[in-house]
Order: sequence, then structure tokens, then C-alpha cells
Amino acid sequence: MSTSISTFREPVRVLIGDNDPDIQLRENAQIDAAIRTVVDMGKVTGDQVVVTNYSVTPTRDGITPDLTAADDPKAFSQLVLYTSRLFIADMGPAAWRTRAFSETVGNNYERIWMIIEDLWNLEFGAGMASSEYE
Repeated sequence: MSTSISTFREPVRVLIGDNDPDIQLRENAQIDAAIRTVVDMGKVTGDQVVVTNYSVTPTRDGITPDLTAADDPKAFSQLVLYTSRLFIADMGPAAWRTRAFSETVGNNYERIWMIIEDLWNLEFGAGMASSEYE
């Protein structure tokens, strides 16, 4: 049994702020390739009590064994957060200017920090969370 790669597109899009159905900056193929890369790199380990070796299916369209948030929430989170982290470089602000007009959009520093902090807490525990020092 396997879980389709497309299952993870929506949570990744939500985290990278690309979830508007009318205007999407990332093609599905880009997100799918990033998901496969994260799994192939061994970043999805899940709960260490239940040792599971997740891998991409031979047809490259699924993950085996089944990976769901209900069965292994840590592995699900690792996959979505590590995949989102691959797109962080494109999440910075974009600015343009004309003679009478200038605009900056996409200032996502909070979103970027949240992804990095969630990954840290997932891998190492919440002992070093920045909120403890505010």
C-alpha cells in the first residue's frame, strides 16, 4: 500500500503561501519533485519507536509504506516541513518601482521562521524555542 505524492501538495502549498487556486507560483511537478527528493534523502524518519523506512515507489508517484498524518504524524510533518524548506529561498520579498509607484510584496519572514522553528522543534524538541526568550 502506498500514499500518492499528490496528497502532500496542499499542505506544502499552505506553508509556502502558494495556496491560491487562481494564481499558483509553483507547478505541481515542482512540488512533487521536491517531495520525492525529501523522501529519497532520508529526511522522513517518523517516530523512532516504530522504525519505518519510507521510500518512493518504483513508479515515482507514491510513498511506501502508507504515510498519513493519523498513522505517523511526525513523519507527515517532517515531509511537509522539509519540502516547504526547499522553497524558502523564493519566499522573500519582491519589490518593483516606477516613477510614481513602488510596491513590495511577499514579506514572509514570519512564515520562513515558523518553518525553520517547527522543524527544529520536531527534530530536537521545544527546548530552544524562541518564544521562551521573549
